[in-house]
Amino acid sequence: MLSKLASSGEEAALAELDLRTHVRDLQRALAAQRESLDALAEARERDRQEAASSSAQETTQLKSTITALRDALAVMQAEKDRAVQQAQAAGAQEIAQLKATVSTLRDTLEAARQEHEQALQTAGREQQDEHRHLLQTVVMLREQLDLARAPQPRALPA
Repeated sequence: MLSKLASSGEEAALAELDLRTHVRDLQRALAAQRESLDALAEARERDRQEAASSSAQETTQLKSTITALRDALAVMQAEKDRAVQQAQAAGAQEIAQLKATVSTLRDTLEAARQEHEQALQTAGREQQDEHRHLLQTVVMLREQLDLARAPQPRALPA
């Protein structure tokens, strides 16, 4: 029986040793799992930080792009406004020149009309004067003709 007891004590010691080995293996496996989980958590945190950093960089780049586009749009708008103002100024200047030309042409036409009217009046007066002079000449010539045709009184002999 003793040998049974001794063998049962040995079995118990072996079982305990086996259990301890098993517990150590489980503890090692657990530690390895914890390390693996910690590594995964670190990798996940690193990925999250990289994603956040990448997102922040992309946001910064997008903001810069938006600012550059707004500036370019403002420059284009200013250039367009300047071109419109120049076109309006050129149009206004052309209109002013055309008005001045029209005014000059009107003045020239009015002066020519007045000169023509004055020339007509002068020609009319000259024609009337010539007509009157011719009538006077006709009257005078008739009188001379009448006098020349009229019988001359004879002088009485003395």
